[in-house]
Amino acid sequence: MIDVAPFLTPGPYARARAHGQTTFTPTGTSTTTLYIGAKTYLPIRQTVTTHLTSQGVPDSAADQTGSSTFRWLPVTRANLALLQPPAVPPGFTTVNPAGQ
Repeated sequence: MIDVAPFLTPGPYARARAHGQTTFTPTGTSTTTLYIGAKTYLPIRQTVTTHLTSQGVPDSAADQTGSSTFRWLPVTRANLALLQPPAVPPGFTTVNPAGQ
């Protein structure tokens, strides 16, 4: 039986182990790499690598990698016509960045 309980103190942890339970606290890191096009300066690919380990579980390290590839639409009149400015949420005021 696996009991995911990161809040356990040493006493309850020892009792869980005595009853055949393995209690663990997941810890880890996540690294994101963003690849940018040299000519356009637009993102072209993103890779996320996550490394997890579980306290109290021998050999529990696991790595997971996911990636996304970005494709950009060509700049055409039809595609530009699809662009809409973001809506200003209620309670906020639209201002001109140039101050005019």
